[in-house]
Amino acid sequence: MCLFITLDVREEMGFYDEETLEQCKMLGIPRESVENIPHRQLFLELIKTIEAKVKCSYIDFIPDDLSGEMVKAQKECVAKGKIGLLASLYFGSELIVPSIYSALLVGLRLCLNLSREESRFLLLHVSMDGDHADNIRDIIVSHCKTAEDRIEFVKCTELIINARVSFYDKLGSLQNLQNVHDQASRLYDKQASKWSRDKPRCLSDFTGRPVIYDFIR
Repeated sequence: MCLFITLDVREEMGFYDEETLEQCKMLGIPRESVENIPHRQLFLELIKTIEAKVKCSYIDFIPDDLSGEMVKAQKECVAKGKIGLLASLYFGSELIVPSIYSALLVGLRLCLNLSREESRFLLLHVSMDGDHADNIRDIIVSHCKTAEDRIEFVKCTELIINARVSFYDKLGSLQNLQNVHDQASRLYDKQASKWSRDKPRCLSDFTGRPVIYDFIR
């Protein structure tokens, strides 16, 4: 377990073996764009790239309690010790992240035409976390010898999965929050004010408005 965690942490900090770097090259990710760069920094660079492309930041639309349940669930899992940590890491992250990030990657490429280098944070996790999950599965089996351990693992898994479901439910219903319609309208009106004969209009300035979502729900 310690060996796997060490390797995983090294990758999170931007330290990869040559085989991984060769895989990055095959994915169209320049070596220098990921080597020795922590994943947190890659994530922040992805956010900056997206905001630059859409010419705005959505931080003002995010309610303070959006991730509250996830944070609480993770703290409770940590308090359970190794069983809770493994449940959170496996079912709450490594096993499902490739699927989630794959969908995000497709959406961002279609909407914003992100290059492979620009989307390297997502590509890295789509390609790596599947292997991480396989390794963690063996570790889980070795640490869930008793019925009590297995029951505790299921409880922690349910806790972290329910928190993730709640997070995405809240994310999907942001347009129903108080004042978000007005905020979104001001955003799109601001973008629309920049239109001219020389600048093409953005389709989302028409279709992305909350009133459209309300109409088709």
